[in-house]
Amino acid sequence: MKTKYTIAPLAAFFALALFSALQPFSPSALSSTGFDALIPKPLTLTYAQPAARVTLTSPLRIHIPTHAQTPARVREIAELLADELASQFSLTATISLSDAIEPGAITLILQTPAVPEAIAPESYSLEVTSAGIVLAAPTPQGLLWSVQTLLQGIDKVGGASSSLTREQDAPATLPAVSITDAPARPFRGLMLDPARSFLDLDFIRRTIRVMSACKMNLLHLHLIDDLSWAYESKAFPKCNRPGDKYYTQDELRALVAYAARYGVEILPELDFPGHTHTALEAYPQLDCEGKTREVDDSVLCPGKPFTWEFIEKTVAEIAAIFPSRYIHLGGDEPFASKRWPNCPDCQARMKTKNVTTLEAYYHTFIADLDDIAKRHGKQLIVWNEAIHPGVAPMPPRDIIILVWKDLKNAQAMAAAGYTIINASATPLYLSSFGRRQGVALPAVKAWDATLFGADRPKPDATKAKYEKLPPRAMILRGEACLWATEQSLVEKRLYPRAICVAENLWSEGRSGDLADFETRWPLFQARLDRFGVSPEYKTPPEPLRPDETYSDFILNFELEADATADFTGLTVRDDYKVNVTAPPGRKFSSTPNNMKGWHACELTARGSVLTLTIDGRTAWSISNAAPRPGRITLSPAAGVKQYRNVTIRKINPKSQYPNPK
Repeated sequence: MKTKYTIAPLAAFFALALFSALQPFSPSALSSTGFDALIPKPLTLTYAQPAARVTLTSPLRIHIPTHAQTPARVREIAELLADELASQFSLTATISLSDAIEPGAITLILQTPAVPEAIAPESYSLEVTSAGIVLAAPTPQGLLWSVQTLLQGIDKVGGASSSLTREQDAPATLPAVSITDAPARPFRGLMLDPARSFLDLDFIRRTIRVMSACKMNLLHLHLIDDLSWAYESKAFPKCNRPGDKYYTQDELRALVAYAARYGVEILPELDFPGHTHTALEAYPQLDCEGKTREVDDSVLCPGKPFTWEFIEKTVAEIAAIFPSRYIHLGGDEPFASKRWPNCPDCQARMKTKNVTTLEAYYHTFIADLDDIAKRHGKQLIVWNEAIHPGVAPMPPRDIIILVWKDLKNAQAMAAAGYTIINASATPLYLSSFGRRQGVALPAVKAWDATLFGADRPKPDATKAKYEKLPPRAMILRGEACLWATEQSLVEKRLYPRAICVAENLWSEGRSGDLADFETRWPLFQARLDRFGVSPEYKTPPEPLRPDETYSDFILNFELEADATADFTGLTVRDDYKVNVTAPPGRKFSSTPNNMKGWHACELTARGSVLTLTIDGRTAWSISNAAPRPGRITLSPAAGVKQYRNVTIRKINPKSQYPNPK
C-alpha cells in the first residue's frame, strides 16, 4: 500500500536563495562530497551553479522556532544535532530560540501545512546557501531525517579520499545544495535476536544510531525464545534462569528513550504458544501434561486457565515498558501443537470455541492473543504460520501479518485483506540457522517491498527468484532480520546489506542499481567507522599461544572430521570443554548430521557469553560461562582428524562505543 504525498514547500525565502541555474543531481556537479554518496538516495538533489561551499566553524549556531506551540521534540532534535556534530566532526554548537536565517547558522523550521493529510509526515527539505542552512519539515520526524541528511553531507577537507577523516584541524564544509525528500514506505525495520545470543546494550545503541543515520525507524527485538528470556520478568521471575544474561526493565526503558531520541520505535516480540522451552522449564503447569519438554517439543496448553494468566501478565509487563503502538506475539512454528487434540483441557476448550480441527483451534488461540493485545492498547503482529487461509474462524483482519516464508501463504494473506510486513527470508534473513549468512548484496539490491522470495538460494548467492505480491497488497513495511548471531558477527552480516534494505524501502523506485549503490557505499562505510562499527575486526588476528591466558576473545580455526561428531575439541579457561553440540539444556541447532570434511569454526567469549559458530551457523550460545581468564588448548578429540588456521583476536567487552548518550 503506497500513498501519494506532496513534499512540504520551503518558505518564500528560498525563492531568493543564492542559487542560479540549478541543475539536477549529478555526481560530477561538484567534486566528491558526502551528498554525492547519500544513502538512502533523496527524492531531489540540486547543486548550486556555479559550485559553492559553506565552511562550518565552531561554535555553530542552531536556531529553533520561537513559537510557543513548538514541540519540545524540536529542541531534542537540535540537541541531537549538536551531539553528533561534536562526536563526528569535533564541532561545538549552541542552541537558541530564533527564527532568523543567517550565515553560519543552522535553522530548523517546523512547517504547518494547510492540508496535513496531503503532506508526507516524514518529508523534509534542506537548503545550504551562503545566507544560511535551513532544515524544514511538517513534523519533528521529518526534521530528524533532514538532520541525518545534513550530517551525511558534511565533508572534511572536501575530497573523496579524506572527506570523512577526524583530523582536528581539517575544515568541515558543505556544498551549496537544495534537497527535498520523503520515504516510499512508512516503516523501515530491522530485527535483532538477543534471546538466542545476547547483545550488549551499548551494541544495540550503536545499531540504533546507524539505523537512524540511514532513516530506518523500527527496531524489532526478539526478547524471548526456547533458550532464554532476554528481559527481566517480575511477573514470572523463574523464566530468568540463574546465570542467564537479560535486560532489566529499567535498562529497557532507557533503551526505548534512547531509540526515540534517534527516531526509532522499538517493537517487542514475545513468542506464544511455541518457542516456549524456557517458560515450560520454569513453569511445567503450562504444558498439557505438566511436563518439561525438549526445545521443539515445547508448546503452551491453551486449555489451561494458567496459560492465559501467564500470557496476560507477560503482555501487561511488556506493554508497560514499550510504548510502541504494536506488539508481536509470535504464533510461529508450534511444532508440538499436534498434542492439543489429545489433551482433555484442550478438548474442552475446543467445544467451548465450537471448533473441531487443529487449524481452527489455532485460529481461536490467535484471536484470543489479539484480545489481550487490544486490552493493553496494542495492535497485534504475528508470523504468517499463525494463519491458515480459508480456515474458519479467520482471526480479525486488523492483525498485522509478518510474512517470512511460503509465497502462496504470503499472497493469500495479502488477498484476504491483512496488512502485511514483508520479511521474506530471501533476501531479508541476513543471518539465520538454515540460511546462515544469507544471500549476497546483489540479490538484496534486486528486492523491494512488493517482491517475495520464490526460491531458497544457497548462502552467499548473488541471484534470487522473486514473485510480485498482489497489486492491492497492503504492505506496511519491509524488515531485515538477523537471527541467532554472535555479536561480533552481527555487524559483519548487517552491513552493507541492511543499509541497502533501508534504501530500497525509503527510495523505492528511485534508488538506482547495484553499481550506483556500490559507488556510494564507501563514504557511508567510512561513517560506520566513525560510529565504531565492528571494533573486533580492526586489528589483525594473532597465533594462539597455549601458554597465554585469555579472557575475552574471538578464536577462529578449521577442523577436519571423519563423520558425525560430538567431540570435545577445545579446552577454554582451563576447565571448560567446548563441544559441537550445545551444553545440556541449551540446544540451538542440531548436531550436524555429517561432519565429514573441513569446517570453519568461530568461538567467541564475551564476558559471560560464549558462542560457537560452525560454517557460518550458530551451533549454540550460552550466557553463564565463568568469565575468568584461562588457557586455550586444542586437544585430540574423537572424530577430529586435524586442526588448521588457528588464530585469535583479543576483545574488550567493556570498551565504550562512541555513542552520544
